[in-house]
Amino acid sequence: MFCNDLSIIQVQQSISGLPPKVKKLCEAMTARSAIGNRKDPLPYQTEYICNGAFNLGCYTAREAIVVDDKSVLYRLEGSDNYAVIATNLSLGFPLTGLIDIDSQCCFNLGDPVWGVNRQLLEKFRPHMHNLYEPRAAANNVVTVLTGDSNFAHFIWNQLSALRSIGAQSKDFVVVATHEPIGKISTLTGLSTDRISTVRDIELEKLNQTHTRFVAVGNTLVTSEIRAELETLCEEFAERNDPTALAFCKARRPYAVSLRSRNRTATNFVPAVVGIVREVLRALPDASFFFDGHSLPADFLENASYSRDEYRRLVEGDLALGRSIVDALSDVPRIEEKILVTAGLDIRSSVACGRYVPAYFSHHGTVQHKLGWFHRVPGLVHSNPRTLALNPAPWVASQVEDGVPPVYIPEDFIEDVSETRESPPSELERALLHENYNFRKLDELAVFAAAYFERMREPLPEPRGSTEREMQKGKPKSSLATPLGRKLNGAAVSIRRATRPLRRSIQRLAGRDLLNTGPAPHGVESGENMPNLTHTARRLNTLASGLKATTYLEVGVERGETFFRVNVERKTGVDPNFRFDPKEFAEKSIDFFPVISDEFFSMEGDKRVYDLVFLDGLHTYEQTLRDLMSVLTMTHTNSVILIDDVLPSDVFSSLRDHGEAIKFREMNGGSGPAWHGDVFKVIAFIHDFMPTLSFKTIVEAGNAQTVVWKRIRAPVTPRFNSTETISRLTFFDLMNNFDLLSVGPEELVLETVIAELKTLKKATRRLPQPS
Repeated sequence: MFCNDLSIIQVQQSISGLPPKVKKLCEAMTARSAIGNRKDPLPYQTEYICNGAFNLGCYTAREAIVVDDKSVLYRLEGSDNYAVIATNLSLGFPLTGLIDIDSQCCFNLGDPVWGVNRQLLEKFRPHMHNLYEPRAAANNVVTVLTGDSNFAHFIWNQLSALRSIGAQSKDFVVVATHEPIGKISTLTGLSTDRISTVRDIELEKLNQTHTRFVAVGNTLVTSEIRAELETLCEEFAERNDPTALAFCKARRPYAVSLRSRNRTATNFVPAVVGIVREVLRALPDASFFFDGHSLPADFLENASYSRDEYRRLVEGDLALGRSIVDALSDVPRIEEKILVTAGLDIRSSVACGRYVPAYFSHHGTVQHKLGWFHRVPGLVHSNPRTLALNPAPWVASQVEDGVPPVYIPEDFIEDVSETRESPPSELERALLHENYNFRKLDELAVFAAAYFERMREPLPEPRGSTEREMQKGKPKSSLATPLGRKLNGAAVSIRRATRPLRRSIQRLAGRDLLNTGPAPHGVESGENMPNLTHTARRLNTLASGLKATTYLEVGVERGETFFRVNVERKTGVDPNFRFDPKEFAEKSIDFFPVISDEFFSMEGDKRVYDLVFLDGLHTYEQTLRDLMSVLTMTHTNSVILIDDVLPSDVFSSLRDHGEAIKFREMNGGSGPAWHGDVFKVIAFIHDFMPTLSFKTIVEAGNAQTVVWKRIRAPVTPRFNSTETISRLTFFDLMNNFDLLSVGPEELVLETVIAELKTLKKATRRLPQPS
């Protein structure tokens, strides 16, 4: 049992200072919660379903209790002193809490808000006796917990895991609190006699009779699920909402999300009125599908939903849509061009979204019912705190073959002061629910309308593993429409504010939205080169765009990258070349068969490089030393590319390559992937090197961080301690993913090249070899 004043200790950054037993248990919890392919349940969940228990070192977790949000607390057999907690739906319910009853401490490995907190512990308290006393008519069959009122969380965090366990022949039952997108038996293939439904507020009653619980989860919307749901949703809409579906099929309207509550623009109506007018000037036949709050598939049969709350949401969204139509009453036949809906079954909304060429949405669930179900591009608005996180790459990465949305630039957004009776809670701040205002409405309308015009034709289906392959061979042309000519004379502020966004649009649509001239020199220089690795392609793009003549590579190994980089003078450093350097040595190529520290000691004051690639030993300390050393051998326009900054799984983040392989195999995985803890270097740059700018490429191929010498805007240190950074774990990285400042390859490289081209290159150069 635990007392009322149980202490919660946040251990995300201090696991090494824990008592030995606690530290080992925390390490085991982290390993058993490792996210593998993002489709299957977490390792401990699979083991529990198959065996009715899972192991944590010398302890076994078997008996459990559950609370209304499906968080589960497991008693550890072998000691009455420990219990572990699985919580946080959005991460697939990892093991994040360890209770040490003797010391009356709870060690939270998760986020302070979404991990174990005081409210969660209070929910468990009334049921703790069930773990230590016999339960009446105990049911020892494993009970798999699922369901969520939010359809997006269900398809993102639960559905593919449920489908995966359907292949298990072991004895288990499924208890669902919600079926927001349709019957679970239909979506998973599980037999109906295995599935029962329980209201979430009644879930805790199961603790009186059931002893085995597990909430299964993951973090990916798979292409297979998306394709099946498209078909199921369209069949539903044809039967139940044929008018809305027919409108979208016939007219292919632009979708506009309606949101009349928090996390939206307070001047939404005049902004959308301006956008609609601007679109209709360029495309007189355009139509619009205004869609507000959708109802879950089980709304009528599930008493968990608040009927009054949903009615208020639907009525508010309908009134918002009608006010926009009223403001456009002077437009001929406007009633025929706009369909206003709210309160549709989510399946009908999804079916209609299949036929829209693009959407305009707030950041959140309405966006997901378009972008996570279909290959539909979108223009998204949100508050400044959300925009600062650069959410587009993350949003797209949660679905296979996802299309990154384009976010309205901050130049068009401003905070609003809201009168509140009390300051926002920690949860409210974590949800980023603040409202905001649109600025420069005329310019915003031009920007949005131009985006919609370019997105008129549907995106091609993916033919390869990258967005670049999807666009291969698609011609680039100038904007020759009346709206395009108008855009050429748009305000300079739009061009400046939307430069990064234009590159995202170009990546999706095949041409520059606000620039009718040719692409910047060198941006595509490596595009068609044969047999290029992703690293060599990126380096050649930088080299060409910046006219680099000197190149340093630390960690050459076999030379797969080194020999493909097209730079006049090159230097390779590796203590163990996998080829004979003498055979390839030339006047313009130098090889140093030494460790990097020795090279920098010998040559640090003799050489200066335009372009550097760091791929040495995959440890934080060594990579940081290499970075510090190479900064003395570069000039103000040099660029440094750091490899291995994003581990592929928790095992890949271990500091020892052998241990990474061993522990991965122990947990049923395979493969030699190893990135080490290089990611900590990016945290160090973020907190302690404000004179360096950086962005991380996350696309097909290894994630890599581009670093260049530009003072960043003032930032608040995330960790503010070198010791804390040195102790970061893989899960700390996942919880602070925004720190990497990620973006797609083309956008990141164009941003760097554009910035550095504005200044004169420094005059220091590599001396000619003697």
